[in-house]
Amino acid sequence: MKISVTGDVRQVSRSLKKAQRQMLPAAVPPALNRAVKKAHTAAVRGTARSLGIKQKRIRRRIRHQKQDKATRKKWISGLYSVLTDMPASYFGKPRQLKKGAKVRKKTYVGAFVAPMPQGHIGVYRRKTKKRYPLVEEKVKVSNVFEHESEKAITKVAAPEFSKRLKHEIKFRLKKAGL
Repeated sequence: MKISVTGDVRQVSRSLKKAQRQMLPAAVPPALNRAVKKAHTAAVRGTARSLGIKQKRIRRRIRHQKQDKATRKKWISGLYSVLTDMPASYFGKPRQLKKGAKVRKKTYVGAFVAPMPQGHIGVYRRKTKKRYPLVEEKVKVSNVFEHESEKAITKVAAPEFSKRLKHEIKFRLKKAGL
């Protein structure tokens, strides 16, 4: 999932005074970077809320997270993240049934609940008829994360960018003594 924020800086610069316009190259990159981070936080929160699990579990399963930060010369900021599939046991306490294992309302036919040596209790299925290898049952959640990310970009990132840009310009003007 790629999160990126773009704002119409030309429109903002027209409404600024000359001293404020000079502060714009220094003020835009931090505002963009902060807006992208806020959108990512909102996406994680929304995903956790819609799946009914803790945010900590979502953050631990995010792989390949890389933020491409904006600079004075490059006013583009992006955050790339991939949410991997989550073990079924993250969604509630697994229960063993005759026909398989059950977590919340989903039944995994032919699966079983077992504790691992590290203490993790999970829902497993045998790959072959032999004792090993075991495969942990997983739930695909990347589509939920993508949907929440798109929602966060429109609802959080755009307003946050304009708010942060105003703040950054005021901060730099105050710092310069204007």
